[in-house]
Amino acid sequence: MDEKRRPSRPVIGRVETRAVPARELGVDITADRSSPRNRDSLSGRNAVTEDFVGVTGLSAVGSATERPPAPKGRTSTEIDRITRLVVELSVATPGAEGPAVQGLLRFGEPALVELVRAFPGSVWFNRQQTATRLPKGRGVSGVASALVDFGALAVPHVERLLRDPDADIRYFALLVFAELDPENLPEHAAPLVGDADPGVSNIAILAMRAHRGLLSRKRAMAALYGSLNEADPPIVALLRTFGVLRDPGCVPHIATLLQHADPSVVQSTERVLQAITARDLGQKPARWRSWYKRREKRTRAEWLLEAARSLRVKERTLAAEELKQLTGETFGFVPNGGWRERRRALAAYRAHFERQAAELPRESGEVERGPRRSSTPSVS
Repeated sequence: MDEKRRPSRPVIGRVETRAVPARELGVDITADRSSPRNRDSLSGRNAVTEDFVGVTGLSAVGSATERPPAPKGRTSTEIDRITRLVVELSVATPGAEGPAVQGLLRFGEPALVELVRAFPGSVWFNRQQTATRLPKGRGVSGVASALVDFGALAVPHVERLLRDPDADIRYFALLVFAELDPENLPEHAAPLVGDADPGVSNIAILAMRAHRGLLSRKRAMAALYGSLNEADPPIVALLRTFGVLRDPGCVPHIATLLQHADPSVVQSTERVLQAITARDLGQKPARWRSWYKRREKRTRAEWLLEAARSLRVKERTLAAEELKQLTGETFGFVPNGGWRERRRALAAYRAHFERQAAELPRESGEVERGPRRSSTPSVS
């Protein structure tokens, strides 16, 4: 009789996937049916339903940049114990990771080194589906859950993973970092908004939007403005970042790009400026800077309401699009409609912003562009 084959030992550092209830992870997932890859995955047993997140073919992840060396100064017994626990976590299912996590916490730094080498392990949801809110870091995998439980000690290790060349690792590392150090999340998420991987970019955007009131976001945006002055700045990524975030403070900084030698950069810059301000001021940087200087102390909501009263239909159309995106409402505003109808709609918008402002907590650093002239909230 043939001997039964022993199951192969899991490979640490490889992404293995399994389907689990989405509600266990605290994540809203919306399937992108426009992608052929996602349409195929939605049709089989791994399909995304109301209750389950289907797991499709995530491939093995690569080695992280600047991965730390194996721990030194430990006995072979301790190292073997750490390795066994990490292997156990690498294939753990949701809810089964607790004992292994508790065991690793006793070893401190050496356990962290091995967890980082194994990250993310067998993941618990499919990142190819578009998240509508930031998923929980501990809901990524058993390895991720352990890193979260290590707390501040794990922060520098996870920070290194944010620079990994593998998009899977960057994606999951950002979720873990969001749970470990939310106060400093914007500074680490901002560079990833322009990431070449759509999934990484999406969660970076969610992270920035969810933490717009923190001073660390102000520092993050200031760093991005400064990067425009580098010898070879990543212009395309920066423009995408500013455009997606609709960041008002970038206006005077990117206006200079209207003089760029590449016509495509000029066109992209003009589109970003129009999206943020709902104004069409042409391609002269001085005109944009002058416009911004007169309105620097106002909120973006006030910019849009002002543009909605413009005599130019194009600017009213830009404002209508941005106001709808911002609030999810039109209130009957039609750019080329009658003045009375537009006036009623704008009154409804203003009331909406005033109600929103009344509900916002007055946090330190909430205002990003100076004092407000009205109760209309910042929408950067």
